[in-house]
This record gives sequence, structure tokens and C-alpha cells, in this order.
Amino acid sequence: MAMSGDGAEEKHNGASGVVKEKSQKAKKIQFAKEQEENPEKLGIAKSLPAFMNPNLKPQDLLKGVTFASVGTGYDPLTAKIMELHKLGAKKIRVFSAVPVGCVPLQRTVFGGMFTRGCVKPLNNMAKQFNARLSPALESLDKELDGVILYIDVYDTLYNMIQHPSKYGFEVADRGCCGRGSLAISYMCNSLNPFTCSNSSAYIFWDSYHPTERAYQVIVDNLLDKYLSKIY
Repeated sequence: MAMSGDGAEEKHNGASGVVKEKSQKAKKIQFAKEQEENPEKLGIAKSLPAFMNPNLKPQDLLKGVTFASVGTGYDPLTAKIMELHKLGAKKIRVFSAVPVGCVPLQRTVFGGMFTRGCVKPLNNMAKQFNARLSPALESLDKELDGVILYIDVYDTLYNMIQHPSKYGFEVADRGCCGRGSLAISYMCNSLNPFTCSNSSAYIFWDSYHPTERAYQVIVDNLLDKYLSKIY
């Protein structure tokens, strides 16, 4: 069937639009990855201090801080965000709770002696927390002119744990260091004879924390989802 000149041009324009969109997305992803490797280019410190660090200075807030060591709960979160906003924060990213019932320690303690499965009650608690956190942040964001972004880490990490081979991992139910079921902190070092030789094959480094490679996979997946909102 012959195609009219207008039809051929429309098809060509459509194809060009798709190529252009893919090219723009690829450039954004490349830009984002460059910022991961060189955060200083965005004015972000390579190593973020804890918000509760007694030596923290006001100017440090401009380069980023972390709440990970604060144990921030649902109730005081609003006050902390409002405080950061008053200090001049323009972009505040709040991460969801993770599937804590699937970390090696909880599997060992509550997942059954032989099965060591994910602990559903703990995962349900995390999901309930996220279900309250997300709308609360959305409501607060309207008051602060769009500076807050809720980032869902739960689904990405849970999927990695359930399907490790899909992401290039071999072990998801125990950590690399020590014996992998209860080891954490100072028990994890090169002197421990039980520490694995290839941490890249593991999702978890110790009983709670992901490995460096797992974090990179998480970031790559989150960038695909939130890139347009971050930059």
C-alpha cells in the first residue's frame, strides 16, 4: 500500500520524537551518574555528616546531612523538615522504610531456625509506616513549595532480595562478613576468617546493611524512577 507524503512525514516525525526522547533520557542518566561519582560538582559533600553531630556547623547543612544515624521517627519528622527548610534547604529527599523483615539478622532471630524466611509482620510494619509517611510528606510538600520528594526504597530492595539472580547477586539471605547471620559492626573485618572473598555476590554486607554493589543497584533503579523529579 502506498503511503502519502503527509503520512510518511508524520511517521518520520514520530520516529524522530522517540529517538530524541531516548537521547534526552540517556543524557540525564549519564549526568546523574557523573554526579554520583563527583557529588562536589553539585555542592554536595562526598561524605555527609549526621544531622545530630555535635560538631555540625550551619554551613554544613548547605552541603547535605544525613538522618540515618538519628533514628528519625514519624512524629518528629515534620519538625525536622520545617527546620531544614527555614535554614534554606531547597531539595529534601526522604527515603521510605525498607523491608526490615528480610535483613539477615531478623531472618535468623524470627524467620525460623531452618527456613530463615522473611518476617512478614516486620515487613508489614514497614509498609504501614510508609503508607502514613508518603501522604504526610505530600501534604507538607504543598506548604513548602515543592521541596520534598518521597523516595520508595522498599519495593526496589524487596525485589532484589526475592530475585537476586535478576540483579547479578548470588546470596540474599545472609551477609558477607562473619557468618552472615548475626555479624555486624566490629565483627566485620578482613581478620575474620568467615568473611566472604567476593562481597559483590551478596546483597548484604553484614546482618543489616547492603553491600556497596547492592547500594549501586538500588541507586541505578531509583534514578530510572525518580530522575525527572530529582534534576
